[in-house]
Amino acid sequence: MWEVSYHALHALAAAGPYLYVHTALFKNGVLIPGSEAQSGVGGVNVTLRVTAGQTLLQTFAAGDVVTLHAYRIGTGDAFIESGGDGRTGVTAHWVSAV
Repeated sequence: MWEVSYHALHALAAAGPYLYVHTALFKNGVLIPGSEAQSGVGGVNVTLRVTAGQTLLQTFAAGDVVTLHAYRIGTGDAFIESGGDGRTGVTAHWVSAV
């Protein structure tokens, strides 16, 4: 059993009534239930930078691949920023045998 944690720096600039960024972890291309996180803004010409994420327990087998995915809901510009500040990342820590 692994404790998996991720955090993603969402940067949003709304051009319509709302704008959201939805992030989630996937294992071998399949959504890991409970890993979703969402942030958003309402209003035209509103900007936001916020870090969102989740921490959960998950089992893995040798060769499993974990990926972080994100998509935009609404109108405007949305990004996941990754830089030297460490505000976007995925970590895993083994906690016990299953």
